[in-house]
Amino acid sequence: MSFNTITSMFRHDDSGAYAPLPTFSNPNSEKGSSSPSESSSQFSSAYSASSRWQIDPRTISDATLGLSDGLTVPFALTAGLAALGDTKIVVFAGMAEILAGSISMGIGGYLGASGEAQSAATTKANTIGMVHHSPAEARAAVVSTLECYVSAALLDAVADDITANHDKTIAFLLEHQHRFDSAEVSPRLYTSAVCIAMGYFFGGLIPLLPYVFIADGGVALICSVVVMVFTLFGFGVGKTALLGERSWKSRTYEGFKMVGLGGSAAAASVICVRLVHQ
Repeated sequence: MSFNTITSMFRHDDSGAYAPLPTFSNPNSEKGSSSPSESSSQFSSAYSASSRWQIDPRTISDATLGLSDGLTVPFALTAGLAALGDTKIVVFAGMAEILAGSISMGIGGYLGASGEAQSAATTKANTIGMVHHSPAEARAAVVSTLECYVSAALLDAVADDITANHDKTIAFLLEHQHRFDSAEVSPRLYTSAVCIAMGYFFGGLIPLLPYVFIADGGVALICSVVVMVFTLFGFGVGKTALLGERSWKSRTYEGFKMVGLGGSAAAASVICVRLVHQ
């Protein structure tokens, strides 16, 4: 059994876990309505279309972080300043906070992705060093990784096949033991920073817009609350749909969960601002 055969037996899901590939049976095969090859072709086409439209979960996570912070922090600030009765102060202070927060969040996203890239580089260097300088330790790592997937009768043979080549051993350990992403990590530095910063900026603008068009601070505050609730719900539903969830029950649940979490954070911030103001 070759290395390629072993690695093709498993797939990598969003949680980082490996599981055997599922098998699909044609429910109409007994009726002779379609052949197995036709069923396989239809499934492959549907899977390819679904994968093509699915966005990277890491991008969704970064956008969620930026948007949730952008909705709650500027909302709390503007809600507290609305007590002063001057919407111009609310707008100017809100815009200053949004710009400063976007820059800060973007820098945080860049530093976080940079740390992840450094960790990945260190893991790769350590694995390469172990394979070249300590073959016995490398083989033991391969065996311990294969134990969950291969029977005891095949374990030694598969381990020997994998460790026969250094490049093959390195690739196996990085992918299956360290869950190493083989994709280029440097673009993540900028992608993460931009997604978080833009999410914060546009998220902060949403609760601020009512104060731009409504002169009455009390009415603008009510409109800001309504707009924020609908935005949080819509974002929760849309985020779940982009991640591939087709059940409307799950989408609705995520929408209400987003409203509950974001609303709770915003409410706590507003209470603190009002207490300080008093």
